[in-house]
Amino acid sequence: MFDLLAPFYNLSNPRFAYERFSIIAKVFFDFVLQYEDSLLNQIIKCSEDRTYIKHPNERYTQIHRLQSDALIRNAEVLSAVYENAVLTRDNNRKGVDLSAIQSFYKRIQNSNMATPMDRYMISFHFLEPLQKFINEIKTSDSEDVVLLFDRIFRIGGSEIPTYDQIMRALNSATAVRFIYSRLRSLAYFKGCSDEQLAEVIPNTSPRYTRTEVRNYVKKWTQKNN
Repeated sequence: MFDLLAPFYNLSNPRFAYERFSIIAKVFFDFVLQYEDSLLNQIIKCSEDRTYIKHPNERYTQIHRLQSDALIRNAEVLSAVYENAVLTRDNNRKGVDLSAIQSFYKRIQNSNMATPMDRYMISFHFLEPLQKFINEIKTSDSEDVVLLFDRIFRIGGSEIPTYDQIMRALNSATAVRFIYSRLRSLAYFKGCSDEQLAEVIPNTSPRYTRTEVRNYVKKWTQKNN
């Protein structure tokens, strides 16, 4: 599963992130740093304008500048990033795919977020090479490249469920609290809030008849499939 916020987490400690793959090569992180065209080095170059950060060790300077751009350091920015992630899910109902990831990164870059104290505009420049990388995959002449991405990153079972799949999961449930619990047993709805599940079955009543449940599910699947 590809986590939309994985780059933010990984760049808080790039060495640790790469050394999780030390089974491939024990010096994997050092190799990536030495390879000029690596994605990490492209990301580092996007933070070179932060010249006010300077250390005797040039490599430490580069990583510090990168982290200054990439790390989320206050609750307001974290909340804004989260809201954009939810909006991306709501606008792209087919789970994690290239378009959803690219859309999320573009949106948070263009959201005009700023720190509350000095109103410093946050642009997350480090996401630009990631967006370029995603675009290269999308425009690749080789279908194998896109299929490989989907095999690695796409959430299995995150496709929009059909009417029959939802009804099988609901079984005989008619009480809203049981309906929501059973909806979450489907990968697509896992982690959804009650407010999001209310798009399928409204929570305006504690219980519905089986006919009402079927009608709500039919209406939702016709709209989203």
